[in-house]
Amino acid sequence: GQGFSTARDRQTWRPDDDDAWTDATTGGDAGARRQFALFADRLRAEAARELGRDLRAAYPHEMTYTRYEPGAALGCHLDEHHEEAKGRNGYARPTRRSVTWLAYLNEECDGGALRCYEKKKTTTTTPADSNHLISAVGAAPGAPGDVQVGWTASTGAPVYLGEAPGASSSLRLYELRGRRLRQLGPDVDRPFDQAADLRARGVIPIEVPSNDHEEHRGLAVVDVAPAAGTLVLFDSVVVPHEVLRVGTASARPRLAVTGWFHTRLPV
Repeated sequence: GQGFSTARDRQTWRPDDDDAWTDATTGGDAGARRQFALFADRLRAEAARELGRDLRAAYPHEMTYTRYEPGAALGCHLDEHHEEAKGRNGYARPTRRSVTWLAYLNEECDGGALRCYEKKKTTTTTPADSNHLISAVGAAPGAPGDVQVGWTASTGAPVYLGEAPGASSSLRLYELRGRRLRQLGPDVDRPFDQAADLRARGVIPIEVPSNDHEEHRGLAVVDVAPAAGTLVLFDSVVVPHEVLRVGTASARPRLAVTGWFHTRLPV
């Protein structure tokens, strides 16, 4: 993995494999890392159960240490995208990131908050359907492996992209309304043109908000300050996020462990 370097203000350490994470020869407190790995596995199982996602232990689980020195920051980004948006190598791996998690390790830090841009709730969903909608955001219900690519401009309903049944050369876009799925227009030919194909069907694509994004329209800004023991989970596909700059006068770096639970791609 990438080792710590004093030449960089944002440093990461990602073990090459699971054994390196718990191996005493890696350095540091291997026992604490083993305990944390067990906790992360329980967290994975609970997330899979509560979200109804296939996050089985046999799939990859990335874990990374991050250290932000005073002055360090990380720009806004998404942790995962639909394979069709990744180009020719989009389907090179059998799994993708599904759930991102972060645990703060530092006792005190000036700045360095995690800022998430969460889709504001709409009034199109009844209370009885709200839990179903939350669990479906990012990953489509009833079609394992399909991933959200946007929101309908008219209602704010999540929109998903998947292969059209019986036509490997075509894709389909469909929205979730309460507990019902509805296809949006005719099938989409490959290659998928995200900007053109989505906007032609009245879909707002999932995008990283720019600095001039007017009051982050349609997005709620959520800041999570770095404090030891704080645990954050969010969908890897639909939540743009960034790390705000650590204060240059901060007496401590920002320390955290970050991980990604994977799910399988459509077979």
